[in-house]
Amino acid sequence: MQEAAPLAGVGVARGQDGLAEGAAEQDEVRNNIGDFHIPALARPVGADDRTALPIAGDDPEARVSAAELISRLGFDTVDVGPLADSWRFEPETDPYALPYFTDPDAAKAAFVQLAEALRAGAPLEMTSPDDPGAPLSAARLRALLADTPRKLTADRVIA
Repeated sequence: MQEAAPLAGVGVARGQDGLAEGAAEQDEVRNNIGDFHIPALARPVGADDRTALPIAGDDPEARVSAAELISRLGFDTVDVGPLADSWRFEPETDPYALPYFTDPDAAKAAFVQLAEALRAGAPLEMTSPDDPGAPLSAARLRALLADTPRKLTADRVIA
């Protein structure tokens, strides 16, 4: 059974076991950007407003492959290094999700409001925000990654 590729020339290589090749490898790629921002922020190589995404993984070759795929999807990458350093772009760290919003403060307030509603027992109502996205340059992402403090899971607004 062949999967339909979301973009021309992009597909998933399947091994004999049906898993994507390299599935046993652990690499973080698209962890910190909302799916609704992907089509809005994708740009051709060399565009001044091209957005960067962080990647991390223990296999340097896999990180190179991931960076190549992400570039084909319209994004630059910032290689954070081994998976042990992927905490730098986990939920509620400075590089996570909010820098890709046009109004990060409003997005953060919405996340806090969602967390409070969940704690109060309200049913989960998730909708994609009406946000066109804000490009995040590789230089700005590097600065956010370098300066972000570690956020323990217990200290998160949404744990």
